[in-house]
Amino acid sequence: MMKFEGAEKIERLIEGWTISNLTFIERLEVGSDLLMVALFQSSDRTNKDVVRATLVFKRVSGLCLKDFGGAATQVMGFEIQCLADRGWERISFEISDWEQDLIKFCCNSIAILEAERVDFLEFD
Repeated sequence: MMKFEGAEKIERLIEGWTISNLTFIERLEVGSDLLMVALFQSSDRTNKDVVRATLVFKRVSGLCLKDFGGAATQVMGFEIQCLADRGWERISFEISDWEQDLIKFCCNSIAILEAERVDFLEFD
């Protein structure tokens, strides 16, 4: 499993956490870095606990968004691929939603700034 700075903040709240546990993106703030507030849920979906986490993606490039705005955006196939071994300058990761193509970008580094358990939230 790929490790990110601050990953332990979510790991202590969701056993067996991976980045694919991201289910909703609540907020994006775009600049040279991208700040994302997202909701994570355990893979088995029997655990009703939901975690809200704030992530920062540094030195973002090639940002593409589709169908964002209004309420939280459900993401069905969030993934991060490590590109560090390709030797590209300032690009270490590619972030995408492989299921619906809602978000895609590259970045240099990823950190989880904070994570907290939130009240029960129903998922459709």
